[in-house]
Amino acid sequence: MRSKPPGLSVVIPARNEVETIGLVVADCSRVLQEMGIESEVIIVDDGSTDGTQDCISDFDCKFVVNEGPEHGKGIALRLGFAAAQYATLVMLDGDYSHRAEDIPALWSEFQKGYGLVVGDRFIGGSDEYTFIRSFGNRFLTTVFSSIHGVQMNDCLNGLKMFDHRVVDTFVYTAKDFSIEIELLANTRRLNLSVGQVRSHERSRAGGVPKSFALIHGLSFLFRIVLERFRTPERRD
Repeated sequence: MRSKPPGLSVVIPARNEVETIGLVVADCSRVLQEMGIESEVIIVDDGSTDGTQDCISDFDCKFVVNEGPEHGKGIALRLGFAAAQYATLVMLDGDYSHRAEDIPALWSEFQKGYGLVVGDRFIGGSDEYTFIRSFGNRFLTTVFSSIHGVQMNDCLNGLKMFDHRVVDTFVYTAKDFSIEIELLANTRRLNLSVGQVRSHERSRAGGVPKSFALIHGLSFLFRIVLERFRTPERRD
């Protein structure tokens, strides 16, 4: 595996986020400039039909388009990871629910030697949480922690920072939100530790939700169990 230069690649999947993607990119660009590190912002358009592509073209960032027949958060993120040039990656959503201001805290914790650091809404809170979403996250995180041997508060948060080896070592298969679980499981397969930092989730600022608690909760549960027993294909 080729080593990558120090720095941070921010990967943002977007599907019909014309109302919010500009806010996300502007905040990320400002925060990265303040951090003073080598960095890039990668936007992955996942089949938008609302003009998101036209909106993105105005920004100083790397632009990747999912032109394949299948779409989903997992597929979009994999395309973004493949385009990343730096040794550390961070992912956040394009609906403005994640705060770019939390990236420095993730970076600071990551520098302690963790393989992956996740934002913790258990202590940071979420404006999006209903009772069902909160209960489901607690339940699924407890199951993941129990069978994968790592203590976590929030395994489902899409705000994650990790070493490029986590994505470059294995062939990923998740097409949807369950890539959150695949990333954590592969971190543990590499015997890398998982850290957590406080983060707050805002209500989405526009567009429509792509995740539905009951439907995707079952997908997460299946993936948690699957990742405990399967042996993923390794890249050459």
